[in-house]
Amino acid sequence: LISHAVPEKRPRFANGYRTAMKVQLHTLNSWFFGAALLFALLYFGRPLLVTLTFALLLWGVLNAFAGSMQRFHLPGWLAWVTAFLVIAASLYVVALILTSQANALADRVPTYVGELQGLWSSHHWLQRILPRLDLKSLLNQTDMIAVLSQSAGSIGDIVFNVILIAIYVGFLLAEHRYLPSKLARFRHAQT
Repeated sequence: LISHAVPEKRPRFANGYRTAMKVQLHTLNSWFFGAALLFALLYFGRPLLVTLTFALLLWGVLNAFAGSMQRFHLPGWLAWVTAFLVIAASLYVVALILTSQANALADRVPTYVGELQGLWSSHHWLQRILPRLDLKSLLNQTDMIAVLSQSAGSIGDIVFNVILIAIYVGFLLAEHRYLPSKLARFRHAQT
């Protein structure tokens, strides 16, 4: 009798070795660990990163605006003063628009409450799903002290972030002259 031995089927990978799975798992684990670390840094570093990003954006806009003003043959100091004034005026206009919209919304809240109650009373299927909807008593029961304290905390956070952005932009403007040479030295040190 002739016996035919069936060769053992081993999984083969692209490079032909069984150890490729260990390398791939190690690479995959490293990638997941790196991604989790990056997401954790982005999540917990969000307050710093948002202000730093806004400061870098503001610095870039200031540089571009001052550079374009200097192309119109304005002296450097006048171009920078003009850039600061235009940016400050733009931010002021945006703040005015946002506050006027918030005031308009606050003035229209009673109208919206009436419209919601009318919608609720005109649709009987809503009355079966939701209990009696009394938005006026709901709005009257809100704790105004808690709302005011949260608003004060939010305003404090905004003021702190504006000061932090001003510090970052000031640092970037102070280092503006030396930044290209520092980056070139850093790139040269990496190679």
